[in-house]
Amino acid sequence: MPQSLGPDLLHRTIAAANALARAEGVAAPRIGVCGLNPHAGEGGLLGSEERDFHQSDAREIAQRISRTFLCEPGDTLFARALRGEFDVVVALYHDQGLAPLKVIDFDEAVNVTLGLPHVRTSPDHGTRSVSQARALHA
Repeated sequence: MPQSLGPDLLHRTIAAANALARAEGVAAPRIGVCGLNPHAGEGGLLGSEERDFHQSDAREIAQRISRTFLCEPGDTLFARALRGEFDVVVALYHDQGLAPLKVIDFDEAVNVTLGLPHVRTSPDHGTRSVSQARALHA
């Protein structure tokens, strides 16, 4: 899986997030990008993808899009964004981004998939209605 996330796709995704933030009025977005593994690999203790793959691309991407912070631990990045450290968070896979979003605002949040050839949005909780989702969690 990490190979499918290559530097070109990662750069395009970060560039799309940067463009969306600018379109929403953020002059110089601070973009936090989750690491692939929990805790961003902990220096190789929990996987080597960040060290072997993503960190090698970090300097080049950061040079193209300033104020980008790559391979941040996903378990803390969303809390840091809520405190104002980041304007945008880029998750590398579905549940990495949607689980924290659901905790923050289950009933109103919408997710946006960037980088596709078409617009894709969906409620954060899937296609079930809120009342159905509540009934499932009761």
